[in-house]
Amino acid sequence: MNTIRLARSLPRSVQLLLVNTLGIALGFYLLVPYLATYLRDELHVATAVVGAVLGLRVFCQQGLTLIGGTAADRLGPRPVIIAGCALRTVAFGMFAFFDDVAGLIVASMLVGFAGALFSPAARSYIAVEAGERRLDAFALSNVASTVGALAGPLIGSVLVAVDFRWTAGVSAAVFAVLTIWQLFALPARPAEASAGSTLGTWREALRDRAFVVFAAATSVLFLSTTSSTCCCRWRRRG
Repeated sequence: MNTIRLARSLPRSVQLLLVNTLGIALGFYLLVPYLATYLRDELHVATAVVGAVLGLRVFCQQGLTLIGGTAADRLGPRPVIIAGCALRTVAFGMFAFFDDVAGLIVASMLVGFAGALFSPAARSYIAVEAGERRLDAFALSNVASTVGALAGPLIGSVLVAVDFRWTAGVSAAVFAVLTIWQLFALPARPAEASAGSTLGTWREALRDRAFVVFAAATSVLFLSTTSSTCCCRWRRRG
């Protein structure tokens, strides 16, 4: 109850993004934990192709976050958040209708790129709107993401027992609802005044030694957790 009370004390726009965070995690984890099994056992896709489908999603989401963050700075976070959710609606919908390798790869890449759009944009929006209470806001955002990550596979296990396409359709529907809701309810925020070119901004970030060291360290951590998760999944299936 204290968590709910704390969330209600935050600005309305931050509350909306907390629900958005929960919905994003829910819609994502409805499908993704079961994707490898679906590809290999139902579509009989080669293991190497399954790895490519999963790996390209991770690469696009983590590798293209810089583009999403830059877009949020240049255009304002609201349109980037909405575009990311809309793109995931399309991407998860593709999993319901495509069963060829090319379509699955495109869908997986779109899922990743969509995450690269809305994740930095949402964090930027929360950081500004929460003001001095950004610590509380980000803590609650992590709670919301964890709740969605726990609930998603549970609901997905029921849907995938019926048909994987139902799982994909429900995931797409979750993101469609988020897209429409934010389109009408999320207040606009002006874009930051540009202090130079995009490439100049990137070069400035790369010259920040402390930032580069921190980014490299967290990249190693992410690599280790992602690779171990994938290995455990395949070990269990093997």
